[in-house]
Amino acid sequence: MDAIARSFFPTTFGHKSIGSMETGIGPWALRTGTPMSSRFTFNGFDRSYRIVDSVGITALRLNCTLVSSLTYHDNGRTINKHVEAEGRTSPAIQDNGHKGSFPPSAVELPFGSPQPADAPNAPSAAGSSATRSAPLNSSLRHSLRSMTAFPWIEGVAGNVFADGKRLEAVAYGPRPDQAPTIAALHEGLGCVALWRDFPQKVAAATGHGVLAYSRAGYGASDPVDLPRPLDYMSREARFSLPALLDAIGLERGILLGHSDGASIAAIAAGEPADERIKGLILIAPHLFTEAIGLASIAEARRAYETDDLRAKLAKYHAHVDVAFRGWNDAWLDPGFRAWNIEDAVGRWRVPALVIQGADDQYGTVKQVRAIEARSPAPVQTLILEACRHAPQFDQPEATLDAIVRFCAEVVQAEAR
Repeated sequence: MDAIARSFFPTTFGHKSIGSMETGIGPWALRTGTPMSSRFTFNGFDRSYRIVDSVGITALRLNCTLVSSLTYHDNGRTINKHVEAEGRTSPAIQDNGHKGSFPPSAVELPFGSPQPADAPNAPSAAGSSATRSAPLNSSLRHSLRSMTAFPWIEGVAGNVFADGKRLEAVAYGPRPDQAPTIAALHEGLGCVALWRDFPQKVAAATGHGVLAYSRAGYGASDPVDLPRPLDYMSREARFSLPALLDAIGLERGILLGHSDGASIAAIAAGEPADERIKGLILIAPHLFTEAIGLASIAEARRAYETDDLRAKLAKYHAHVDVAFRGWNDAWLDPGFRAWNIEDAVGRWRVPALVIQGADDQYGTVKQVRAIEARSPAPVQTLILEACRHAPQFDQPEATLDAIVRFCAEVVQAEAR
């Protein structure tokens, strides 16, 4: 094991079993410039890892995946601890020299099984029962916040933690503290990879930063439990999306959603005001179910069960059945026919651009007309001929031009 600095949790290093993870390390922190690592098994694979959320680490590897490992409890607050799977050729991790310590009475528990720090017989890191500990100092709180923030590195895939899930994400263009940010919310079977090069093009054309991420259950993100609740889009809008925007350090920006992602953005815009959100770009949004859309979704189920759709989707989704069933089973549930989010549109406070394909197999222009009728905020609409459910691919130039104009108008309006 590399040299370590036991700057908090004065505990003996010993072999531990933590869920499916076995490790020979105890709780410890970085000294400035001192990397730490240990060998252990994670889900059956022998990998080299480093604890990276100790005290204010500022440089993360570019080719790593953060995964949840431990949870620490302090005064009822849950502090997520993460480990980093590292490659042999990666540069060493450095910390930023901050000093600070966790209270020695904090309790180490399996991640995902929270219990109060003062629970009877709760095992402490040193093997004794826990007591309530002193509040974290401000320096350590800042360090912990920095560890959950998304490292905005142009074109480099990473992870963001939101609402208890690890979500894959990739960023393009300037950071949130340098320019407005566009958060891209994918369709019902989408993910980061299935946006193709659209996020890069939007970033280059608008001068905005673009963050594309895979919602839980999609791509390489953490899975979700099935069946999904029928209000899953509302839950995404109210819980996961705000947590994600916090994690990326959003200062001001626009929500860009496609299909299910557009519906989630529409719901989010109708929630209590988030002053950071300055506009909406909705591509093929759904406000309610239509017979044509449900028929297409039923056809997708047949293709998934009897044709090669499952194999195609498996190239992009680590949990392909979760991705497909979570979407398809919810939409085809008889109870979903009554789903309607028009009331959210009636609470919008920011302008919107709505782009719809005239030949969309999942929805008609009735969706657009409902938005125009219900929104108290300005709405621009673009109906594209010879275009189905994905205008960004069927009519890429017209779609991108409209987005560029809209983003410029939002910036101009903000400056007035």
